[in-house]
Amino acid sequence: MPDLAVPSLQECIALITSSRSLSQAKQIHSRVSSSSHRGTYLSNLLIQMYGRCGSVADARSVFDAVVAKNSFTWNLMLSAYARNGHLQRAKEVYDSMPGKDLVSCNGMLAAYSQAGKLGDAVEFFRTMQEKDLVSWNTVLAAFTRARDLRGARKIFSDMPRKNLVSWNTMLAAISQNEEIEVLEMFFDGMEEKDVVSHNTMINAYGKAGHIEKARKIFDYLQEKKLVSWNSMLSVYSHHGLLDEARLVFEEMPERDKISWNSMLAAYIQSGNLREALSLLERMPRKNLVSYNLILSALAAQGLFDEAKAFFATIPNPSIISWNTLLAAYTPIGHLDEIIKLYDQIPDKDVVSDTALLNAFAENGKLEQAKMVFDAMEEWDLVSMNAMLAAFCDNGSSFNAKEMLSWMCSRNLSSWNCVLRSFALDGDLDETKRLFDKMPEWDQMSYNFMLAAYVSGGHHDLAKVMYETLLPEKDSFTHVAMLSAYTVQGKVDDAKLLFDSMPYRSLFIWNSMLSAYAQNGHPDNAKNHFDTMPEWDIVSWTSLLYSRNYQGNVEEAKELFERMPERDLIAWNAMLSGHSQHRHLEDSKCLFDLMPSHNIVSYNTLMAAYSQHGYIEDALLVFQKMRHRNSISWNTLLVSYAQNGHTNTAKAFFSTLPEQNLVSWNVVIGMYALNGQTAQSLELFRNCVADGVKLDDVSFTSALIALSHSGEVDDSLFLFKSMIIDYLVTPGKQQYGCIISLFARGGYDRSCKELIDTMPFFPDTHDWTCLASANRIYKSMGHHNTRKTNAS
Repeated sequence: MPDLAVPSLQECIALITSSRSLSQAKQIHSRVSSSSHRGTYLSNLLIQMYGRCGSVADARSVFDAVVAKNSFTWNLMLSAYARNGHLQRAKEVYDSMPGKDLVSCNGMLAAYSQAGKLGDAVEFFRTMQEKDLVSWNTVLAAFTRARDLRGARKIFSDMPRKNLVSWNTMLAAISQNEEIEVLEMFFDGMEEKDVVSHNTMINAYGKAGHIEKARKIFDYLQEKKLVSWNSMLSVYSHHGLLDEARLVFEEMPERDKISWNSMLAAYIQSGNLREALSLLERMPRKNLVSYNLILSALAAQGLFDEAKAFFATIPNPSIISWNTLLAAYTPIGHLDEIIKLYDQIPDKDVVSDTALLNAFAENGKLEQAKMVFDAMEEWDLVSMNAMLAAFCDNGSSFNAKEMLSWMCSRNLSSWNCVLRSFALDGDLDETKRLFDKMPEWDQMSYNFMLAAYVSGGHHDLAKVMYETLLPEKDSFTHVAMLSAYTVQGKVDDAKLLFDSMPYRSLFIWNSMLSAYAQNGHPDNAKNHFDTMPEWDIVSWTSLLYSRNYQGNVEEAKELFERMPERDLIAWNAMLSGHSQHRHLEDSKCLFDLMPSHNIVSYNTLMAAYSQHGYIEDALLVFQKMRHRNSISWNTLLVSYAQNGHTNTAKAFFSTLPEQNLVSWNVVIGMYALNGQTAQSLELFRNCVADGVKLDDVSFTSALIALSHSGEVDDSLFLFKSMIIDYLVTPGKQQYGCIISLFARGGYDRSCKELIDTMPFFPDTHDWTCLASANRIYKSMGHHNTRKTNAS
């Protein structure tokens, strides 16, 4: 703004009321200060101007300088804080006011509404001794902002009178929460309508994907305001309809920054970043929204260096600009750079803090993430959900559950985050308990519960939920049920389900391919692969797994060479194939050829050495590993146990950082197979005392140990306890142990009875045991009747 002559009072007033940007406001303030005009009236206008331009600090500076504050001064300062979301400051001003009127009360009510504090707004509204239409409309807006349609309807129906603002606010509330048909009925029943009403319908139709209806409303307007043009442009932009957006943009009789930014967003939405940059250059007046749109687009496309260079060109970057650049660093994992950038941000806010929290969490630094969270001046729902996700993604499900219990504000994402964590942990009880407590469910909630049933082995419950409880099904739902059939080996059921699906994504095609591959149907897997509409690396890797699973290593090699691309999973699948089929030299050569290795690669090579008895080589691989998991430790433990190094295995077992069920089963089984009954049973009892949840392998090892000592009564007691106390369903192997025990003791009648009643078809081993039992029984003489009943 050029430096003109000292303005008159009327010119000062005109300048102040015309200001629309902070830089312009400060220039105007400087000119007004250079004049001789003073007084509370001009100061009040300056407070209002700064509040409108978003600078509460400047508004407060003017406010504090006013000597003779009147009710307008106080109310305008309150309004400045309220409209810019500074609830606590607004409350302080309200409490300090020497005299409060209805305008003051409405201002404080607006502050609660703007801050999203619906409960406080309702309580304040209830205590107001006097209310006018502004009061009613403000509390109605609070319910609308909180998306509480039921509350909004109640306020709307209780209003002693309504104006067009009331009707439009209610229309906006319905547009956020109801089906489009309900919105249409309300719109048709409105007593009067204005451009706001029609724009709400344009935006609602656009959001619902009814582009033609949105256009019909737009065309109906005889006198189109700029806001209507912008709404239609925004609809086309949101749906990536670039040609339609460009036509609207070109037809506009006038354009403002919103118009230019909507067109900019249209180019970005349709993936035309180059055109977006070109449009930015042609924009007559750029603002921070324009720059931030481009910055966000560069970050979203992973163009980190370009985003960093573009950020340097932004004049006076806002906190949104800083936060956008900060968020761009997070997926790359440059934690040091993220911390350095965070420290440079001049006015950090809750978004900045949350971005740093996410960066620590995604790099596995849970303790640092928690420190950032604890140090935050305030928490919003996004930051609390970020901390929840940090707990969940870093294996602290119960900490997440505890946090969920005290969160003052929760949404469905909060509940689903913790639900997903327990489902991934395989903790069915906690997953079901949390699911039942949830106030509402969406498709994700049902999918997580379904996945918990599947991973927990409760396939019948999963099937019931899939067939009767799910309101609708998506790809994840179908894949979860396909996984259940895959684990059960019910390939035919999986195929029936697959054929019944009206739509099959690549995700679903790959799941059916995996069902064939994992259940030993290589021909079906190949036929299915050949009929797929498209392939990705998952498809190729599943087929590769199928070939390796059947021992067709040469075919797997040929397939591996044909793959258009190979990731680390594919290399590991090929390495696993060589390892499983004892091709040690091929395993070593392939490992050396791999472009990179992860913990799976090292574990697989270690297992290959172990299978061939090369314990020292397995140990060398173990020692080279920078990171180890429980599989790494257990693989070396198995190597010692299977190759006769009993003492070394026992000593190594005592050094494990985590003694899980697999570890216990290895050492219990090692002693059992070596005939060291006492040591095996002692470890079995220690495992129980340690609170480890036993499985069928644990009981098989204990039964084998008892069979060496011929303890029939103890074996039968353990067999029954397995079913009654531990709820473990015995398999063919456990029945075989008892049959063998009966045979060695000559319990021919008990042996025959168990063979006849067990839920498995007898095999050659069972009939051989029965014949042996008969021979032993006869050799001992018929007078020994105790041997005929061991039950």
